[in-house]
Amino acid sequence: MRHCWHGSEGEGHQRFGLADTFNGIGNHRLHLMVQGLGQDELELGRPTTMLRMYPGCTSSGAAVETAIALATEIDLNPADIDDVLYECTPHCRAVAPYPEPLDDHKSKFCLPYTMAVALTDRKAGIAQYAEKRVADPALHALVRKIRVQVPDDLQHHRGQWGENGVNWAEMRVTVRLKNGAMLTRGGRYAQGYPEMPASWEDQKAKYVECAEGILSPAQIDETSEMIAGLERLDDLRELTAALAPRPAS
Repeated sequence: MRHCWHGSEGEGHQRFGLADTFNGIGNHRLHLMVQGLGQDELELGRPTTMLRMYPGCTSSGAAVETAIALATEIDLNPADIDDVLYECTPHCRAVAPYPEPLDDHKSKFCLPYTMAVALTDRKAGIAQYAEKRVADPALHALVRKIRVQVPDDLQHHRGQWGENGVNWAEMRVTVRLKNGAMLTRGGRYAQGYPEMPASWEDQKAKYVECAEGILSPAQIDETSEMIAGLERLDDLRELTAALAPRPAS
């Protein structure tokens, strides 16, 4: 990449801004940000927000839940796996491109690792992407058995989520066992997507997982109740004050 701090238009930050980075050079439609502003209902008021229930790539959520369900359904022992084929959309592959979990950050955007830890732990929370867990040799051995491909029938999922049927999360996972058995499961949505809204209890569990080790148990309980009754708060500063870390007593 050529860096140009004071160069001509189309270089440096003018080229590699947020819109180009996430949509591809010139593929953004910034006018949609203000379309209908002051006239239509705000996007935040519509049931289109996606809640990321698992660390890392949002579009791999359906695969995570499919892997967990499959492993639970047959009481899968990872040692019995011969290989795994994870078929995903172009978008999912693009935003999670790392073939190996080189560290705790890249593991979140490594589809083979995500599949490996979901099949093994039957969970995909913060603990599954912690440095110690990522370094487990047994997981790395399973990662090497997992292939990620974008099949022809999922190639059309390019563009903005929801437009023209685009669904970044659609996927299939096929597990071949050493005894010759072949298990295939597919999915289109995950918990927290507009099509599968997460319940308050699900959201609270995610909040507790993220807050543990930062807030005290008492603070987590207190703030959970405040968030659940957000509309009844007289002043939002009550919540922000309750969220401030407190010294241990």
